[in-house]
Amino acid sequence: MAGGVFATIICPLFGMILANVMWFSPFPAMQKIRVSRDLGTMNPIPFTAIIANCIGWISYGYFKKDHFIFWSNITGLMVGIYYSLISLTILAPKGPGESFSDLYLTTERLFLAAFFFWGIIGLVCATAFN
Repeated sequence: MAGGVFATIICPLFGMILANVMWFSPFPAMQKIRVSRDLGTMNPIPFTAIIANCIGWISYGYFKKDHFIFWSNITGLMVGIYYSLISLTILAPKGPGESFSDLYLTTERLFLAAFFFWGIIGLVCATAFN
């Protein structure tokens, strides 16, 4: 019985805690960036990868009824969106007539592509398995 509790509760809970530590590791740096309004050397593209990754794992956790996977990735999705929005706000043109930077456009496209990709996958799965 103790082995069952360890494998079904303790290990997944530890994984959930580690996932949240991973999602929140850039948080202090992002707060400083938010205040200074300067990304410096921070690359915002991985934040869009967090979003795409977490949407996939949230879907998997939902269908497998695995609450540990589901809830740890909900947190990741929220902070990934937060990090991306801070980055996009800072990278956005400051005034009318100013053009968008390549980094802004790449981040924006990947941000939207993450939702578009998983939306299409969801539609295909709903159609195929209904």
